[in-house]
Amino acid sequence: MDRLKEIETRKNEIKKELEATEDKSKLEKLSKEVDDLLAEERNLKGVEERKAITKKLEENLIVANDIDAEMRMVSANVEVRNTSKYIDAYAEYLKTKDDTEVRSLLTDNATGGTVAVPTFVSDIVKTSREKSSLASLAACSEIKGNFEQQFEYAGSDATDHAEGAADNEEGNISLGIVKLIPGYVNKMISISKEVMSLRGTAFLNYIYDAIAHKIFLKLDDKIVAKALALPATATSESPSANVITVEPSSKAVVDAVCNLSDEANKPVLIMNKLTYSYFKDVERKSNYNFDIFEGYDVKYSSKLPAYEKATAGAVYMIAGDISNGVQLNFPNGIDNIEFVFDTLTPKKKSLVEISGDSYVAADVVADKAFCLVKKPAASK
Repeated sequence: MDRLKEIETRKNEIKKELEATEDKSKLEKLSKEVDDLLAEERNLKGVEERKAITKKLEENLIVANDIDAEMRMVSANVEVRNTSKYIDAYAEYLKTKDDTEVRSLLTDNATGGTVAVPTFVSDIVKTSREKSSLASLAACSEIKGNFEQQFEYAGSDATDHAEGAADNEEGNISLGIVKLIPGYVNKMISISKEVMSLRGTAFLNYIYDAIAHKIFLKLDDKIVAKALALPATATSESPSANVITVEPSSKAVVDAVCNLSDEANKPVLIMNKLTYSYFKDVERKSNYNFDIFEGYDVKYSSKLPAYEKATAGAVYMIAGDISNGVQLNFPNGIDNIEFVFDTLTPKKKSLVEISGDSYVAADVVADKAFCLVKKPAASK
């Protein structure tokens, strides 16, 4: 402000005059002028501060209003996508891929250019995931594109350091990177023309329930396959799994869990249902007075052989902490399933083929999160 600059200049001038004069009356006059200038300066600076505060408040109010408007827009879109009219339009969009009507019902286009999914459809996918045996336990993310996750496979432990003590020796750490590259998990079903003619909720319930359930079952299989493919020694590109060879027994369960890393705090046991039966038979014949599975949660997978039918050296049980050791990444969103309708190929049977694709990456992202239990060779 110009007046503040003038005051500062005049104060410097008075300082020089005070140093150059000994006239008492002039000294008093200059002192009074300095007091007046200081008072004016304080007043002007106060005005400037109040203006700055007012401006800041106005800016914050504008931001707050913008955020409030955006939240109202999002809320409106959520409300719209749960109306029967929108649900009917969404069902037709899946059948025809024409999104004109469904977009016209929204107050604004969905983020990223995708069409907003009705909430109840998201709930169907969520329920399918919760019903899955293994995928329900895995960590999930929705990060666009390829996703890299770091893991530690060797390193020194943390150390104590007292205040004032000499620096601790530098620790060692070996890190690897798992590249989660997504691909499509596909499920095809055939429906009648009558089902195809269903509208809205009835149609969406039918196809999402049938396809989402199968997609997550496939992800269960992928988790087992990823665990079976783990090397015995970790590398910069892959975590490892410990391997033990032992017959079904309480000791087999304890040994498998004890061969997991210290970070594995929610272990489950994965096996074929017939292997579960074999364990329970061992429990009865050995007169155990406790649960042979030591209270650990048992998950079933037909991708593992039954113990009695497995060959020597085959993995018949997996112990693992899936919540800590497996990452699922859905770049397009967990509830985003892409549908393709084929009304021509099965035309003679009056059926419509539906292909549902989920874009997802699945991999093991922690070292020693799994232990593979192999069947021993028969004793001679």
